[in-house]
Amino acid sequence: MIDALKAGPLGAANEIEGRTTGAETSVIVVDMPPGPGPALHRHPYAETFILLEGRARFTIEGKQIEASAGSVLVAPAHAAHTFENPGPGRLLQVDIHASDRFITEWLVPEAERPQGQVAAPARKQGVMPKRSRAVMPAGIRRELDDAGLMQAFKARPPYQRNDYLHWIARSVRPATQRKRIDQMLDELRAGGVYMAMAHPPSKPTT
Repeated sequence: MIDALKAGPLGAANEIEGRTTGAETSVIVVDMPPGPGPALHRHPYAETFILLEGRARFTIEGKQIEASAGSVLVAPAHAAHTFENPGPGRLLQVDIHASDRFITEWLVPEAERPQGQVAAPARKQGVMPKRSRAVMPAGIRRELDDAGLMQAFKARPPYQRNDYLHWIARSVRPATQRKRIDQMLDELRAGGVYMAMAHPPSKPTT
């Protein structure tokens, strides 16, 4: 039985870590009104989302996914993800963490989070080892130079530069790698966007 009810900015969240019961998974039951969900984050394990009521808009590795009651989605291990409730009603979902404890790396500094977006319902989090600093491949350097976007890339926060490079490097198929490079270039060119999400600090001021 989940016996710890915690109320936070996202609404009510029942949660339990598997280590307290000898289970290998941890669970959060989210009940939230329309509005932004948790800030962009990732885990060193997969997280499964089961929607029971309402609608949700997920962003997983830069791809937006619309989901409704009855949907099941999975954010793979190390995949940057977030979600929001686009309304009009409440969102009720179960989040299953493939770990006996919650381990989270928050990717957006608090000062850059959109209004209403929070790190998480109040809970003691495990510490996720920081991802290694990515080395820019010569091919990506050429893409940025040819597009005249090297300065725009360097102007992005370190976590974004690192995430773009790791994200592209994880591509298995050449077509996927090409698509991810194009998305990075488009977002750098446009400004104000990061992994298909609004990022006001990088929006051009002129």
